[in-house]
Amino acid sequence: MKKIIAKPVGMFELFYDLVFVYAISRITAMIHHPVNGSIPLITFLQFLLVVIVVMQILLYQVIYFNRYSKNSFWDLSGLVLNMFVAVYLANNINTEWRITFHYFNIAMAVMIATLFCQIS
Repeated sequence: MKKIIAKPVGMFELFYDLVFVYAISRITAMIHHPVNGSIPLITFLQFLLVVIVVMQILLYQVIYFNRYSKNSFWDLSGLVLNMFVAVYLANNINTEWRITFHYFNIAMAVMIATLFCQIS
């Protein structure tokens, strides 16, 4: 049986997690203002879409970094780029979906491209 070797967690990885905590906390602004005491269904579904996709990107990056990364320059630069893009997305979250959707698409395209480049 293959022995499992524990990989130490670096400061970049911890900071990456904190950036995504910030992003998720900012994304909650999408449902912060109830209409007539409740959140409209379409707003809640938009919120769920954004949270699920952002969490998937976080999980893909974390799994890649923990399992396959050699802490090379390219791996760390991809991680740092994704941090900046996550902050970009978080700072451009708006209660207006058409505005948020534009920034969300840009951020997700860059993050997915970064992950593909790291895997290659």
